[in-house]
Amino acid sequence: MKVLVLNKNNIIDGTNNSKYRYKFTSTVNFKKGSKIALSKLNMYFSWENITSTFNNQTFSYTWWDTSGAQTKTYSLTIPQGYYSIDDINDWMYSELVNRGHFLTYSAQANAKGTSNGTAWSASTKYVFIELMENPTYYSCQFRLYALPAYVATGATYTKPADVTGYAWRVPSSTVVGVTTYYPVPKIVISSTNNFDDIVGFNSGTYGDGQITTSNGFQDFLSNYTPTIDPTGSVLVTCSLANNMYASPRELIDSFTYTVDYGGMISVENNNLNWIEIAEGSYSEFHIEFKNQNFGQMVIKDPNSIILMVIEEPNE
Repeated sequence: MKVLVLNKNNIIDGTNNSKYRYKFTSTVNFKKGSKIALSKLNMYFSWENITSTFNNQTFSYTWWDTSGAQTKTYSLTIPQGYYSIDDINDWMYSELVNRGHFLTYSAQANAKGTSNGTAWSASTKYVFIELMENPTYYSCQFRLYALPAYVATGATYTKPADVTGYAWRVPSSTVVGVTTYYPVPKIVISSTNNFDDIVGFNSGTYGDGQITTSNGFQDFLSNYTPTIDPTGSVLVTCSLANNMYASPRELIDSFTYTVDYGGMISVENNNLNWIEIAEGSYSEFHIEFKNQNFGQMVIKDPNSIILMVIEEPNE
């Protein structure tokens, strides 16, 4: 049995640390019955789930213009990184605050919206869109809060100074017959990117723009199971392999991981998964990591160790 070691020196340039080349010291002729297996692997969990590669960074919300009409739609583009649903919500809260799309209140009893867990004070910023996990339904949940109705004097809220490009006025309530409607924002999930899969929402607009409860909210649950991590498991392929019943035939192994982002993934196969090597002469071979949909992975940390073992018929 031969043991071959690949490390960061074997990474092929321009492959985002996902493809390795091993060069034999001389050409090797593999006969029928030769086999290869992944023996051991150490690599860091360093691939992001929100990226331009996955095209899943952007969604939108509706807001009000300087006359208080809900005519504006603004995009939210999440910076590349690895995010949980709570992380996305934290980023969204900060971004809404940066745009001036929040209110503060002089009294806690008057507060509407969400402060993202910050205790009330006269300077606490309340926004009106929240994203959360709903473990009961194995879903994501958008919550859209009602704003206080606009009043010219004696308001219970304070609106921040307008931010360039995001100027607005607190909207007025609407009275139809004997019913008063209070304004709420809307969420827009686009059909032109894959953020819908992260949160499990079909493309479309969510929210009515108004509700009948002054301190209320609207909740929307995922339409289908969210996929917060597009790389739920990793497939390992090898250019030597001739796995007759697999597609592609180069597939030799796979693994999942439970470590936190940035942690070390350790794979050690006590029962080797031997795969036949295609007969022929080789001067080199490639090892590649792909996600469960056979998409290319973008691995940030190159510090991996891969141990491959080869067994030939005469051994």
